[in-house]
Amino acid sequence: MNRVISAELYKIRHCKPLWFLPLLFYGAGLLYSSYHHNIYNLYNGLELFALPSLAYQYLSVSSAMLTGYIIGMDFSFRTIQNTLSVGVSRRSYYFSRMGVVMFLTAILYMISMLGFVCGRLPLLQPLFRDDFQVNGTLAGNRPEMELFWVKLAVCSAVVILQMWAYVSILNAACYFIKKQLPSMVAGLVLIIMELILRQVSNQYDLAFLRYLFDFTPVRVLQHIFDLYVIRDGLLTFGFLKFILSALVIMIASSAVGFCRFRYDTGNS
Repeated sequence: MNRVISAELYKIRHCKPLWFLPLLFYGAGLLYSSYHHNIYNLYNGLELFALPSLAYQYLSVSSAMLTGYIIGMDFSFRTIQNTLSVGVSRRSYYFSRMGVVMFLTAILYMISMLGFVCGRLPLLQPLFRDDFQVNGTLAGNRPEMELFWVKLAVCSAVVILQMWAYVSILNAACYFIKKQLPSMVAGLVLIIMELILRQVSNQYDLAFLRYLFDFTPVRVLQHIFDLYVIRDGLLTFGFLKFILSALVIMIASSAVGFCRFRYDTGNS
């Protein structure tokens, strides 16, 4: 497994198009911070860290297409059998490569959030100033801030899980498509189809379909702020269901993709 991870990291480090991703994600975070959005309550909410809905769609699409690009490399270069022939197990190959992409998407999300927060930090100044004038203490020392950081960690973890759900889906899809560019296009099409089907379920009042699409990653990401952050609904069972839904998607898609991979390599 370590050999596969090292090989994947080596390929990513030497893939020049991927060098621009950190700058791209940081710039996207700065751009989205310019959207008008007030910070209403520093202690009970996470408004400072609430990306606009369009940003979450960007994260969804980028996660899916990035997975298609990286996982599709070995299909383009036809190096899978060479890797397996040196004693690497199918399980190590499949899950190590997916794990590397998950790690990369998490890092890119944090870079994007860094750019977003840096762009919105000026909004914090009046809140800290008012709190100091009223209470004679900085907000950062108040007990509420401890809960604030717990909420931020939980919210970020759920966002990353939704991105990982797309990584799992596209990772599995790559072993069916077996081409790099079509796999990337499939990632884009997946997000668009989710949004269209959700709109159709609303238009025709298809209750079951609407409920089902409430747990798709792009839907969760779009409404995580409106439904749970601003209403102080984090750490509730309703919010934790989104964690379970992402885990179910990851497990199911990984099982399907790995079975396909074993079938193909076992019959080649």
